[in-house]
Amino acid sequence: MAELGSAYLCADLGITPEVRADHAAYIASWLKALNDDQRLIFTAAAHAQRAVDFLHGLQPAPTPEPEPAPPDRDALQRRGAPPCPDPAP
Repeated sequence: MAELGSAYLCADLGITPEVRADHAAYIASWLKALNDDQRLIFTAAAHAQRAVDFLHGLQPAPTPEPEPAPPDRDALQRRGAPPCPDPAP
């Protein structure tokens, strides 16, 4: 069920989907199938989640943020800042 996968991706990416008339018609076409098979929604949701996981797996891994450099204590004092205390052992 593509609409479920689309909803999952929109939620993950913070996208507000645009409601369109053809979406409602597509969902309406599933109503009979869902009424005939009470478990179909769970199967469709599982397939949609696997598709979303696959798409996420194609994305490059995020690069970690670099650690901030410790303050240059001498440069701070040259600019008139009060002396920094020595770091605790």
